[in-house]
Amino acid sequence: MNKRYDAFISYAHKDEEFVTKELLPRFESEELNFKICWHVRDFMPGEMIANETTKAVEESRRTIIILSLNYLESVWGQIEFSTAYLQSLADKCNRVIPIIYQDIGDIEQLDPQLQAYLKTNTYIRWDDPWF
Repeated sequence: MNKRYDAFISYAHKDEEFVTKELLPRFESEELNFKICWHVRDFMPGEMIANETTKAVEESRRTIIILSLNYLESVWGQIEFSTAYLQSLADKCNRVIPIIYQDIGDIEQLDPQLQAYLKTNTYIRWDDPWF
C-alpha cells in the first residue's frame, strides 16, 4: 500500500496541546520516524475541510483517532472517524487506530458506529505502560 503518509491524526481542537507536545514529537522522532499528516501543517489553505479530511484519510496508511471527551463532543471528530471507518470498509483493511487518551465513560453511551467499532476492534490506552 503506497501512501503519502503513515498516519493521519484525528483529534479534537481542545486536545491540540497533547498532540503537539506529546504525540507528534514521539511519532516523528528519529527512532520512529513516522510521516504524519497533521491538519495544521498539511491541509491546503483555502480548501474545504471535509475534502481535505477525505484526502488525508485516503493518502494515509492509518488514521489515528485520539479519543477523549472533547473528541466525542466534536462534530469534526465524528466526521473524521466516519470518513476513516468508511475508507477502511472500502479498502477491506482495518486502517483506524483508536488511542483512548482520557476516560471516555461508558462505551454503551457512544455514537453507535464508534461503539460498534470499539467493541469489535482493539484499541490503545495512552496511559498503558506498554505503549
